Amino acid sequence: MSEDSKKKIEDVHEVANREISQMTLQRLHGLHLRGKLQTDDYQRNYVDRRTKWNTKLIESILCGIDIGSVEIVKEEVDDDEIYYIVDGQHRLMTIMRYLDNEFTMNKGHLTKVNPDRVGRRFKKLPGKWQNRILDTQITAFIYEENEHHDAASIFLRRNEGSNNLNRMERLNATWCRSNDYKALHDLAETDEWQEFAVANNTRFEALRVLMEFAKDVYRYESGESITKTNSEQTHYTDNIHNKLSEKDRRALIKRMTDFLEVWRVVAGKDQINASKCWECTTDQGTKPHRIMQPVLSIVLDYLTQLSKTDTIEHANAIRERIDEVVSENCDLFFPVGDTRKFTVSDETIRALALLLIEECEYVLEDNGAALDIDPPVSKKLRDEILEDRKLDDGTWVCEISGAILTNDKDIDVDHIVKRSLGGKTSPENLRIVQKTLNRSQRYNLSPSEEEE
Repeated sequence: MSEDSKKKIEDVHEVANREISQMTLQRLHGLHLRGKLQTDDYQRNYVDRRTKWNTKLIESILCGIDIGSVEIVKEEVDDDEIYYIVDGQHRLMTIMRYLDNEFTMNKGHLTKVNPDRVGRRFKKLPGKWQNRILDTQITAFIYEENEHHDAASIFLRRNEGSNNLNRMERLNATWCRSNDYKALHDLAETDEWQEFAVANNTRFEALRVLMEFAKDVYRYESGESITKTNSEQTHYTDNIHNKLSEKDRRALIKRMTDFLEVWRVVAGKDQINASKCWECTTDQGTKPHRIMQPVLSIVLDYLTQLSKTDTIEHANAIRERIDEVVSENCDLFFPVGDTRKFTVSDETIRALALLLIEECEYVLEDNGAALDIDPPVSKKLRDEILEDRKLDDGTWVCEISGAILTNDKDIDVDHIVKRSLGGKTSPENLRIVQKTLNRSQRYNLSPSEEEE
């Protein structure tokens, strides 16, 4: 490297135009009223910290106690300035709410002021104390974004190494300005996805469920483990962020939107991802189990891709079949135990998804849907397989367990590679299986266990 090149390398990448300003709460409130004091997309949701915290904050200001500095990024927008709060959101927004007359101080939490004179809304305060609040100065560290530092990265750095941010909040702060993240974020905020996610945090919980859905169906189709830890965030960073073309991104959003349309019709008002829809015991809990969410997502997404129109047309029949299968096998779908510690195997998720997919395919075919998969085993082909594989003594051997079968009524002719996975309805892909084993036990075994 030449000496000239070395000189061009900066020792430190500084923020732009950093200044320390003493800003009065009156000035900050004026910016707030004009829409110029804002929180950006990377921020956590503002959460009202309730009466005691709010009261103590305002009381501290009245007492002249310093409430700490704030960090603000200033941005030039259309020949005007917008101030984005990087650190201090809850303090500033609570003060702004008080100045907007949105809450009163609680007399029971006031210990350093006269509650009869001061325990009230801002506009009801004596003028002396209104002015005390408005004239209070707060130290603001203000800087502008540049190529090395934007508001989101500063916010993330400000909270790095602490427990203040959960994984979704970190993911949001990292990628909030990318187009693929914004597309997913916008879908997660729709009423339809909120309903599917049963979200109690309208910003991040629904988004986490959306990313979990994207991960589940991707890994199901690609053969990767569905149950890997930290999987929603890992899937986004590894397979979505800056990995998709604009066309692929639109296709992913359309796929999710089509899934929602099918889910709403099949689920009806019951929200079929909740265990209360089935005959579960108290020990099996009332919350959606970690098995049911991925299994139903995989099944309904598969049916949507297979034939959205037919699935919607026969939604009631599909819902009834899912209800029947899950209720009869609650011990598989809702194992007894502490669901927070219960470990679910990838093989279990896949096997139960295949079970429901196969049953739903039968429903569609029984109702005349023309599916783009190989047809089921016809009576004629079944008879041919049974005749061809009958032993000299008139019995058959179960090709999974090795059990001797004497009555053809106890036999299923089963696909080795499922039709939903591209398996053909041909003799080389068919096997004789004891009926009970085929319809229950087998769906809790991994492929390697079946072979053994």
